[in-house]
Amino acid sequence: MRSGQCMELVTGGSDMWIFIVFVCVTVTAIIIFVNYRRTKKTMDTIEEMLNVAVKGEFTEGEFDETRMSALETKFAHYLSASALSAQNVEAEKNKIKALQKVVFAMLLPLGRYRPPRH
Repeated sequence: MRSGQCMELVTGGSDMWIFIVFVCVTVTAIIIFVNYRRTKKTMDTIEEMLNVAVKGEFTEGEFDETRMSALETKFAHYLSASALSAQNVEAEKNKIKALQKVVFAMLLPLGRYRPPRH
């Protein structure tokens, strides 16, 4: 075997390299497309969850062991804690208003009440 023939076997010729590059580019394009579709599906699901949450109608979907299900569960816990926190803030505001009325009622007969300046 001459050295030229050995180089031809090692390099595979230019047609072989073109085929290998074509296969690599095709596989890369398929991987990018599949990844794009999965990312788009995930983003659409998250966007839908947020839209429903803004309307105040969010509920957890079916439970399974996927990351999306885990995200849904965490999101539901966050929203319920947020709603509870908002209710607690409102209750505290109402308590403060009630206390202001009591203090006003106590101080008015004594003539010590001065309305707050805004």
